[in-house]
Amino acid sequence: MDDAMITALESRMEAERARTGPPEGFPKLPDLSLDRYTDPDLFEAELSEIFGRAWLFVGLDSEYPEAGSYRVLDLPNAQVIVARGNDGQLRGFLNACRHRGAPVVRDQEGTARLFVCQFHSWSYDLDGNLARVPEEKEFLGLVKEERGLPTVRVEMLGHLVFVNFDHDARSLEEDLGPAVVRRMQDLASADLRVIDRKSHVVDCNWKILAEAFLETYHVKTIHPEAALAVDSPGTVLQLLPNGHNYLAIPYTDIVEQAEFAQMMWPADLPRPEQLRNYGGKQSGFYTFPNSQILGDPSGCPVFSFWPISVGQSRFDVTLYGADWGDGEQSPSWDLKVMQLDILTGQDMMNLEPIQRSIDSAAHYGVPLGYMERGIWHLHAEIDRRLGTERIPESMRVPDLLGDFVED
Repeated sequence: MDDAMITALESRMEAERARTGPPEGFPKLPDLSLDRYTDPDLFEAELSEIFGRAWLFVGLDSEYPEAGSYRVLDLPNAQVIVARGNDGQLRGFLNACRHRGAPVVRDQEGTARLFVCQFHSWSYDLDGNLARVPEEKEFLGLVKEERGLPTVRVEMLGHLVFVNFDHDARSLEEDLGPAVVRRMQDLASADLRVIDRKSHVVDCNWKILAEAFLETYHVKTIHPEAALAVDSPGTVLQLLPNGHNYLAIPYTDIVEQAEFAQMMWPADLPRPEQLRNYGGKQSGFYTFPNSQILGDPSGCPVFSFWPISVGQSRFDVTLYGADWGDGEQSPSWDLKVMQLDILTGQDMMNLEPIQRSIDSAAHYGVPLGYMERGIWHLHAEIDRRLGTERIPESMRVPDLLGDFVED
């Protein structure tokens, strides 16, 4: 962010602290229907039309350091291989042999010259082309050029890697829009590497999981330690086009104390110039439909929310840190990992009980306050992309916040 954007953001934080209610013109939001978290038809539509057509954040290009480097991604609609070709480009493929569908990669990550089917050894090059068929003479009329691995689109914003199953979808930058690209360019350009990655299976709908990261109303209750450091009444939430948003929470004066500052941002960890503006606030980008990408002076925690079934989700937590070059990883990263584990454990504590309450319709509907408007924005974008005709009238979330979407 440039200096003008930072000054404007700080002014917004002061205005948030001073307000005594929602801003003029903010509408009363109807209750969200509990059926949105339990209806199997809506869930199937989300899988096909949201996760099957949206741009999904899957990592950083630094996770593919050389030609042949690959990762296997367990995405809602299929297992996907992302690999770096001999020309340096990242490409995506379905992990399914064109013979009888067996996987061509079984390891979660590695380096390969060929992707070799685990069933009959059909082999594919790094561009996905079918390169070798054992006993090829047995297959009458086989045209290898027509049997390459099915492709998945891969595009990047800076070093951030996204995939999309829909070959007709608009480009990544068009979908993110100028507002996100402009705000995100510093974080996207930083040289980062994986510090830690964990996955949790949570018995709740994916939207319940995502909603926990779309508001700061819960911070004082769920995160008592973090509440000492962040000034949640000063939170600025900017609703951005296409279901995305930007969240900025100012820090309190306690972070200026040397001992506290060292705990939050250990001095021995490198601080990329691109992340210099993240020391005075906790900032995060929610990229629709399912990732929260946070900024930190030394790195970038990312939370991703993946549907498994209507009542079960996978919660991926990845900590990316500033690349320090050669040498061992600093023990200070262990402290950052521990802090993140505590934070995410607190966030997950209520999610499965919430799903059980929804399953029993214990609270009838979900009233949302102004601080939770990001949740409405998420649901409204889901409905916009699905089309209201596919959603029962009692479950619809109309776009009531258009006047509050910024560019």
